[in-house]
Amino acid sequence: MARARFPRPAFYEAEQATIPVTLIDIDLLADLVVANYEQFDIEGQRLMPLMKVYWPAE
Repeated sequence: MARARFPRPAFYEAEQATIPVTLIDIDLLADLVVANYEQFDIEGQRLMPLMKVYWPAE
């Protein structure tokens, strides 16, 4: 995966934060949503309705 490009101030703020901060790009956000969707509450699932799709492996 290519490294996300964040503005320098974003890296600076993340490094200076008093609590741990992780910069998340759109690709990582999508991966996290898919991986954790089952744990979303019903309101979160209604806001972002997803459906599992299966297809045969070759």
